Amino acid sequence: MTYQFTELTNEEFDQFEKQHQLGTFLQSQSQAELLKKRGYKIWLVGVKETKNNEVVATALVLRETVRLGYVMSLDRGPLLDFDNQELVAYFFAAFKMFAKAHNGLYIEVRPNVTFQLTDNHGETIGDKNTSFFDQMSRLGFVHQPFSDGFTTVASPEWEYIKDLSELSDEKSVHQSYTKNAVYYLKKISSSVLNYVS
Repeated sequence: MTYQFTELTNEEFDQFEKQHQLGTFLQSQSQAELLKKRGYKIWLVGVKETKNNEVVATALVLRETVRLGYVMSLDRGPLLDFDNQELVAYFFAAFKMFAKAHNGLYIEVRPNVTFQLTDNHGETIGDKNTSFFDQMSRLGFVHQPFSDGFTTVASPEWEYIKDLSELSDEKSVHQSYTKNAVYYLKKISSSVLNYVS
């Protein structure tokens, strides 16, 4: 397969993100607009199959200033088929060149890939996804250890999707949270939040 790494139009990016199984707000057109309003430099990039010009991978790239230059960040990205080794290798090789061309000192990748499942009590279920770490390591990436707890300065390293099927109302949902979760929910609810649909 022959690929081309390129900047994408808003429409190309949005259409791919909305249909992709790893699609997330942090890799969306809405997030891109929010980051631009906050003064960040962003790019919507992707990979197209050259034969039919089909988009097969996308990424919202955020450039952040660090002490000596820039870090190029993919927060919950890229969106691509991580089982397609050829595509993954091509994307990251091309992205490294893109980052270098835009004065990136290094890149951070926090993909929307599950490392290990847990139950409602934090007990692990099944095996760790070590094959993903092996794959990224072969591409030259170094995994930074996970941290526990909440953060207000970066995207979370851990995501929890709560099963609500056995909870009947809002009160039972709130009662099922840990003490720390209740604290942060109260903190958030006391802030001024605007919902944009």
